[in-house]
Amino acid sequence: MTRRMLLLPLAALAATSLACLPAGLKATAPDLYALDPAISRGEDVGDRVPTPIVVATARAVPGLDGRGMVYVQREHEVRYFARSAWVDSPARMFAPLLARALEANSAFHVVRDTATEAPARLRLETDILRLQQEFTIRPSLVRLVVRIRLVDAVARRILGEREIEVVEPAPTDDPYGGVVAANVAAARAVSEVAASCATWARGTSPATAVHAASL
Repeated sequence: MTRRMLLLPLAALAATSLACLPAGLKATAPDLYALDPAISRGEDVGDRVPTPIVVATARAVPGLDGRGMVYVQREHEVRYFARSAWVDSPARMFAPLLARALEANSAFHVVRDTATEAPARLRLETDILRLQQEFTIRPSLVRLVVRIRLVDAVARRILGEREIEVVEPAPTDDPYGGVVAANVAAARAVSEVAASCATWARGTSPATAVHAASL
């Protein structure tokens, strides 16, 4: 009997065995979740013309640059849920939330990063430093930490920079509970971002601005 004749029955047997697995043992695709919270309207700026602003693509630290959902059971150890994942990387989902929050604030009009017909003086840069569900306490909580920087692209200086940390309790100690908490945390964070940018753009917060910092 040739090797090819031997392999064909084995392949057929393997396929039949997989098809006969109990439903609970069959391989399943992970549950996919999104960061897509409702964004509340910010302050009313009256008749003032919205300021054009570019929202740069958010960046993420190593470990958050993929679709894995991070959880922590002890300090310094990062794990990912095996059966749950984000539909996209947190950084790619976060930028549209920032854009919606800025426009909901009424102070800004978001333009595309590649737009040439409407160049923007202001540019918002964001780094996602942490997005994780922590089981070091119960009930678990989600911690979101982002660093933002508002840049005057024409003057080549930083108008303001800060780190925002939001902690939100999870309603349940499972991945979906973490997703719910992450959406609440994201909504709170982007609202803070929009408020900070509005303050820096007005130049009314010298204490929080980086004075004459050159790029």
